[in-house]
Amino acid sequence: MTPAGATERVQAQLALADDELCDVLGLTPVQLLSGEGDLLPQTAVLDELLRAAGEQVSAEGIQRWLRASGPAGTPLEHLLAHDYGAFETALDTLLSRGFVVRKKGA
Repeated sequence: MTPAGATERVQAQLALADDELCDVLGLTPVQLLSGEGDLLPQTAVLDELLRAAGEQVSAEGIQRWLRASGPAGTPLEHLLAHDYGAFETALDTLLSRGFVVRKKGA
């Protein structure tokens, strides 16, 4: 079971707008407001992944990384496509290699 407040923690950790959070979790705004996000297994997984990542990377770093383009797209794109496995892989890469910023064209 997902702990109460997990939806809000995920939203805050990723700095998602309400509409983005609804899209990521596959919820309507009414479902989000009624607390249904805390009942979803993907919320629990995201909450735990982000909690663990927060021990190594600052909140600001995670928020910048979420929207940064990588070799397989942006982590936010993975979440919006409900490809949580790709998001977890991207997060593992962040934790193992750090937030690598490359010069455009390099």
